[in-house]
Amino acid sequence: MVADSSGYSIGVLVKSEGECTEMKYRSRKFENIAIVLAILSLWPRILRWNNPAFDVVLYACLGFMVLIFIRRLRLVMRGKG
Repeated sequence: MVADSSGYSIGVLVKSEGECTEMKYRSRKFENIAIVLAILSLWPRILRWNNPAFDVVLYACLGFMVLIFIRRLRLVMRGKG
């Protein structure tokens, strides 16, 4: 805890290097799994299987891909890619 000028304590969250590396590994792993699932979600459309559930999965994967794209674009723009 750190005290500010008014005397109240302020909680400070500091992550160690190991925690940051583990967090990056987990998020990158989740992204890779989401990309593979997005590719697999295309197959019902390619095989012309018509079911509304496949459309929902396809659009959900599209949303995840947009989020992953934005996140990775930000990392590249910061130079940490």
